[in-house]
Amino acid sequence: MVCCAAVASSRIAFTIGDGVVFGPALVRAYGLENRVASYPRIVVEDTFAQRYLTWEKELQQYVQTPPATAGVLTGLSYPKLVKRDSDGCYFVDLFVPIPDVVPNGWNLDGVRWPERFRCVRSRLASRLAETVSGGRPDHLAKIRWLIARFNESITTAEFRRRVCNIEPIAI
Repeated sequence: MVCCAAVASSRIAFTIGDGVVFGPALVRAYGLENRVASYPRIVVEDTFAQRYLTWEKELQQYVQTPPATAGVLTGLSYPKLVKRDSDGCYFVDLFVPIPDVVPNGWNLDGVRWPERFRCVRSRLASRLAETVSGGRPDHLAKIRWLIARFNESITTAEFRRRVCNIEPIAI
């Protein structure tokens, strides 16, 4: 099963009672997920994406010219977490390693990025093999889209320089 999700920028009201959630953001996110997010991605509403990209630009400027008290950030490239896809939709790029500013390199929850990406590669390759043999064209298109995003991320010079060299998955 491949899931899709969506993010909308409106305020949301909710009750925790019987697990009922409601509000304009939820309705818009559901609409995005239902009508737009055909690939396994987190679609982001344009207005939210624009606000995020503005903030990201400001943060990148801070990282490039940090104040003296933030010297540990020098030389880091801030990851581009929100991207525009070929269909014009913004989405959260799940294959961008986020630098953990620690002496031992890039990691997440104690797992170093090279091992994490090798594991992701293995699981995607397995899922592709299962999907090809399963004969579901709709799932095959989704897993190929996901693998294309993975391959795109791991073949960048920045990824290879900062994380590791991983072979792309043939699709």
